[in-house]
Amino acid sequence: MPKSRPPYPPEYWRKIVALVRPGRSPNGLAIEFECSAQTIRNWVAQAEAEAGKREDVLTSTEREELRKLRREIRQHPGKSDGLVRTGDLDPRQGFEFVKANRAAYRVATMCRVLGLSTSGGFYAWIDRAPSARAQSDAKLPDEIKDVHRCHFSP
Repeated sequence: MPKSRPPYPPEYWRKIVALVRPGRSPNGLAIEFECSAQTIRNWVAQAEAEAGKREDVLTSTEREELRKLRREIRQHPGKSDGLVRTGDLDPRQGFEFVKANRAAYRVATMCRVLGLSTSGGFYAWIDRAPSARAQSDAKLPDEIKDVHRCHFSP
């Protein structure tokens, strides 16, 4: 939305802030210079922030940085751009996470957030028997122990 009027030049508001400091009220200056008292209060707060006297107001440098960041965010609407996670989530890892946390959170909510299917994915994964590879991997530690016992036992 365009501004209704061009902004006041910085030297203009610096002069008005200089008039407020000796004790003149923003209300009186607003009548005299035809700008709102709130605008004058904002200028005073900004000048104090620039001088390091206020931390509750952004400095000009911080405002400009915030503008740049907002502009960058607008260029990537709806994308985290790697801030949350990189690449695609392996469904098995997601299902393991959901399984580990389902006592604390709703399964449907976790699946939606992680982009996983609930009924066709998570619950099917839970009910599925272990694969042949998983079964052989489960037997492997015992087989290694047997081999070690046979070759290295006295």
